[in-house]
Amino acid sequence: MFVECGWTVAAPNQESLDPALICGIGPRLEALNEANAHAVVIARHGRLVYERYFAGNDQRQSMSLGVVSFDAATKHDMRSISKSVTSLLVGIAFDRGLLTDLDASAFSFFPEYEALRTPEKDRITLRHLLTMSSGLAWDEIPYTDPSSSYRQMEVAPRADHYVLAQPLAELMKAAGKKYEPVIYKGAGHGFMRSGEPNNPAVREGDKKARDEAWARWKKLLAEL
Repeated sequence: MFVECGWTVAAPNQESLDPALICGIGPRLEALNEANAHAVVIARHGRLVYERYFAGNDQRQSMSLGVVSFDAATKHDMRSISKSVTSLLVGIAFDRGLLTDLDASAFSFFPEYEALRTPEKDRITLRHLLTMSSGLAWDEIPYTDPSSSYRQMEVAPRADHYVLAQPLAELMKAAGKKYEPVIYKGAGHGFMRSGEPNNPAVREGDKKARDEAWARWKKLLAEL
């Protein structure tokens, strides 16, 4: 439960919220089948005021898992949801002075990848990665295709290396000296999320490995 992650619990009225409205969320969603809600968690002023889980259809990498009964321990195929978490963590890093320049070259953070650098790739910045406008070639649809960039990144030994090793999209190469990395692709956030679980045991669905990987994320969030 969230309490184990450090949350304290409060009644809605203790946080100036209408208990009838808050506690009515669950029944309303249960009656609205098309909502397919998985969970609702509301925190206010650092305190947990509402937590409700449901049963609903879910999928992983575009493959149906059927109806899943969700609870606080159920893990989701996060993908694009991670963008919000990544942006939040980068904002915290700037606030703490750990990062100072959104327009710094992405390669300045990875000197060990010197062999992947080119004059064009050196112009890819942290800002480009965050806004998914790096200009790197990337094809992730359909997710079920083993040759998609997304699936290839998952099986790569290092997700960050895989992303930075990708060539520039043909449109970008044709621009030559006028190159500006502007193509909207998921590679940027895939790269920014490269601290996520990325090993064969996790991909094979090994429960112990998945739990250990999730524990790493909880530890990181607890330190913020």
